[in-house]
Amino acid sequence: MTMIVVDGAPHIVSAASNDKTQLLANLDLIQPTLTTANWSAAIALAAGLNSDSNSATTIVIGDGAHADDLKLLQGNARYIPIGSSSDNIAISTLSLRQTVRGLSAFVRVSNTGAQADSVLVSVKADDALIDARTLKVAAGQSASWTLNGIDNKITTLRASIDQAAHNVLPADDVAYAVNVNNTTRRALLLTRGNRFLEQAMVALPNLRTTRAISMPAAAELTYDLYVVDGLSVTLPFNSNALIVGASGAFSTSGSFSNTAYVRNEGHPILQSVDWRNVNLLDAQRVSVPDALKPIVQTQGGPVLFAGENVQTRGLTQLKRVVLLPFELRRSDLPLQIAFPILVANSVDWLAPPQGLNVPTNVKPGEVVALPEGSLVQPANQQAITVDKRGFAQTEQPGIYRFRVTNNGNEVNGAFAVNFFNPIESAIAPNPQLQVGSSAGATNTQTQLSQREFWGLLAALALLVLMAEWWVYQRGLPAQLQARQR
Repeated sequence: MTMIVVDGAPHIVSAASNDKTQLLANLDLIQPTLTTANWSAAIALAAGLNSDSNSATTIVIGDGAHADDLKLLQGNARYIPIGSSSDNIAISTLSLRQTVRGLSAFVRVSNTGAQADSVLVSVKADDALIDARTLKVAAGQSASWTLNGIDNKITTLRASIDQAAHNVLPADDVAYAVNVNNTTRRALLLTRGNRFLEQAMVALPNLRTTRAISMPAAAELTYDLYVVDGLSVTLPFNSNALIVGASGAFSTSGSFSNTAYVRNEGHPILQSVDWRNVNLLDAQRVSVPDALKPIVQTQGGPVLFAGENVQTRGLTQLKRVVLLPFELRRSDLPLQIAFPILVANSVDWLAPPQGLNVPTNVKPGEVVALPEGSLVQPANQQAITVDKRGFAQTEQPGIYRFRVTNNGNEVNGAFAVNFFNPIESAIAPNPQLQVGSSAGATNTQTQLSQREFWGLLAALALLVLMAEWWVYQRGLPAQLQARQR
């Protein structure tokens, strides 16, 4: 047996061993992590180890998440489901933004179970309680809470689930946010008029937005970010751009109207963005370079792109690009809570607040691209010096503070590690999962039949009883005759 742990970086803990004692000992050493299970890498690893896929059998043990990935298994495969309950309450969103009345915090609590619940949620700023509230969350639904008027001087925010009747998984009960106060960034909004986009950008902290209908003179191009709304313009070399609608930057080949949501890819601009309820009338089919990756996929095609070092149709090299290939007016995206969050995430990714490519929110196990020699202070731990590979010790949720020397200047900042993972928060087991070409229910029954041998023991016991009965019956007449004599 070869034993593979499926986490963010799948690895082998036992290789082709028939030592049962050692296999059990290695199994006991495995501990769960908060990193997203990378099933595609694990399947590739297993396929590489199986020289004869016809004789090898792959056994998958899990709760049935990532069902689409598990269909890629080749050869013989069986599935053993684990878990018994779907009850779980999770903090699925915690965001912090600047308003005219101070900071505003948005908290979303999701109920992935089958029973409604009343959840007590508390919010602390710099470890001091500022508010608490009971939220009623229906089964399979979410409830949100917005706190306004928070002091601008706070540095960190913490939201936690303190009481819930139906809550099995504690890992997603706490979330953190960082208040980043930095130098003002400058953005140029090129548009003929788009109130939704203008309001979303004006609401962002430390962002000074200038509106224009055409590109200014070259001497005035000192902007950190360019937002192009449906105009054909030539952007400066190595600039950062948010492009909305079909523009002259990329060639198009018609449009599509089948924009039902399919899936999204992990990217910082989609942090806390729920695209499932967004409706589009149509979107442009855009021919983009390989550097510009699809982030949100619909049935007709991608409707959100992001990438670095992107070359436009005018042979202009751009540093970072976010592309929405549809007009905002032909969608309900501006009316969704996802829109201001998406704009804020895009601005922060295109023009980082600290001038460094350091996100304020990362997932467990994600590598933070801090310069070599930086110092990172996780909560309740010793400071860690960052090597040339970046900072990768982000296994646990919490606030991580760092100190970086950038261009001779010392920069102090922080980022939050949060377990925002809707797939892992949905803990309901899936006993009917299909792995490979076989159905999960059939595989489970086959596996259980090999393990349960009580029937054989019962048959043996019956044979013993029958033998005793036969001996008894055969010996009883002889005993009676002996007594008579």
